[in-house]
Amino acid sequence: MDSEFTLKLSDEGTSESQVQDVTRDLQRALQQEGMNATLPQGTPEPGKKGDPLTLGVLIVQAATPAIVALAGVLQAYIARKRSFTFEMTKPDGSKLNVNAENVNSPQFTTILKGFFGQ
Repeated sequence: MDSEFTLKLSDEGTSESQVQDVTRDLQRALQQEGMNATLPQGTPEPGKKGDPLTLGVLIVQAATPAIVALAGVLQAYIARKRSFTFEMTKPDGSKLNVNAENVNSPQFTTILKGFFGQ
């Protein structure tokens, strides 16, 4: 079963263009793990200022086995910069926030699987 959700990266200490650059890097990392990750329609070209509503946002589709890989990708990004936060939103409006405080919890993968009903 595929799970579709939006993934929003934020970091208060980073410029908008840097957030968008990291978002594009994150998109490639998720795609390498077998997930379909796309930028929302209307996202600006690299180096251009974007719409605050789509800044740092990816639309992700992940098959059940990819959820474990998603956990690893998010852990790696937060290890790079502890101020990164990710907000996942499912189509039904339910949300899960991922940050440096909860990403390294031994139960993180279990929490993520539960969020996606696995």
